[in-house]
Amino acid sequence: MIQTSETFSNGIASCLDTEAVSALVRIIVDLPNDPAGGRKGGFFSVYDTGIKAMATALFGAVPEEKVGQYFRNSTEKVTRLVNNTAEYRSFQSRNEDKQHWGGGIYYGHLYCAFSGFPEKLDEALSLIYAMYTIHHDNWDDRIEFKEAVLREQKDRYSDNEFIEKVVEVFVILPKFWE
Repeated sequence: MIQTSETFSNGIASCLDTEAVSALVRIIVDLPNDPAGGRKGGFFSVYDTGIKAMATALFGAVPEEKVGQYFRNSTEKVTRLVNNTAEYRSFQSRNEDKQHWGGGIYYGHLYCAFSGFPEKLDEALSLIYAMYTIHHDNWDDRIEFKEAVLREQKDRYSDNEFIEKVVEVFVILPKFWE
């Protein structure tokens, strides 16, 4: 089992908020009824169009035999979205034969993708991360943030039931709101 250390922020590009991703991974791992299917982590990739930087890192724990697959899938989702500007979800070009999966999003100036959980959980993590990192200074409180995420879910991600479940827990974490 390969696992991240809690103190690896040195060397990670400035476009990656490691604390937010770590929190979202922990939330998903701890969701009731284990929708993650026992999976404990994966790779998160983010490409920031504003600073033209991309970062990819491991979060949580991943079986050693899955490291290459999850890394490839995470970076592939972001790359596919960057190359197809008409899409805002990697689900829009999902193709099992090509190993192109859902779980990546484009929001604001960020392309984000997680790989390690089932695709809808990957997508929920990616969307909440992007909305939080772009807007956390713009909203007065966690209620405004939650309402904005739920509006985005209703408007563009209505088939993803996990966005609401994850954001419900994320907004009660005091570290991100005080």
